[in-house]
Amino acid sequence: VVLENAPLDSLQGDSAILAMMRRQGVTAHACGSGVSLSHGSEGVTTTLDMTAHPDLVQTMAVTLCLLRRPFTMTGVATLALKESDRLRALRDHLHALGCEVQITAGGTMSYDGNHSPVGREVVIDTRGDHRIAMAMTLAATRHGAVVLDDERVVTKSYPQFWDHLAAAGFTLTQLD
Repeated sequence: VVLENAPLDSLQGDSAILAMMRRQGVTAHACGSGVSLSHGSEGVTTTLDMTAHPDLVQTMAVTLCLLRRPFTMTGVATLALKESDRLRALRDHLHALGCEVQITAGGTMSYDGNHSPVGREVVIDTRGDHRIAMAMTLAATRHGAVVLDDERVVTKSYPQFWDHLAAAGFTLTQLD
């Protein structure tokens, strides 16, 4: 995957995902004005402190669950207080994808790497939350199709999201 206009030395908070992905075995290299990511070795770090990067929790949790990689994330308690209760949404949607995620009252999310087969269409209730919609879209890479209840929710932060996803090779279909 090549991320255009995402330099390795960016000061943006979201650039921290590169270091997190590296600890999970993803290789990141500078590529023009962006970054090239590729699957590398097995990850060695399964505990992530997300206190300084709460906006990355959804993407990391979905990615690690799709890879069936056990993890523990600390510092996630504030996600219950965002546009939606992102912790509950993640737990519910990942459960629908066959991944049992545990959340403690102290603000820790964990996944043991076990997976149950999913034999049905996955429908995502975005709960009016742009980050839930974008993160859960990753599930299409493993499950073939994901249905979102409100595709417009991404316009809050990334109006071109669907156009960019289509340009990356995803097939998008608007349902009635």
